Amino acid sequence: MAANRTPAWAKWYLPELTEQNVAVRKFYFDSTRGDDTRSGDTPETAWKSLTRLNPFKPLPGDHLFLRRGCRFDEALELDQVVGTADAFIRVLAFGLESEAKPPIDGKGYPAAIYLANSPYL
Repeated sequence: MAANRTPAWAKWYLPELTEQNVAVRKFYFDSTRGDDTRSGDTPETAWKSLTRLNPFKPLPGDHLFLRRGCRFDEALELDQVVGTADAFIRVLAFGLESEAKPPIDGKGYPAAIYLANSPYL
């Protein structure tokens, strides 16, 4: 049985994002304490629902933060949201490390996470 070797040319990494090479916008979601009338740009002003992102098409380098310990019973739809090789669009968790990562259930939706024509996520 041949050894499983990764070719030398196959280097997978996530590039370091800095304010010098990318303007990063941050969007925060908290299904428990969030409020869709707020700005969504800090943990304290987080939005409640993922659909609140729809008018703000994420740009290369943007980060979407979902609060740990929350559950999102809706879909995250990212259609024609395009990052770049140097500036991925990232979906991350924030909050206490001791709390569970936030599941996206997608109840009533065909898919919990819908990605279409959206490279570099």
